[in-house]
Amino acid sequence: MAKHYPDSRPYPYDTDKPQWAALWIALAGIIIAILLGIMM
Repeated sequence: MAKHYPDSRPYPYDTDKPQWAALWIALAGIIIAILLGIMM
């Protein structure tokens, strides 16, 4: 899955960053929802 720049440098991590960002946003949303549920 590693893509390459024209100078053939591999950057395998750059393609995964959006997925990790979405995962952390989803986890944060779940945690906030649980905290709101406890506080209500």
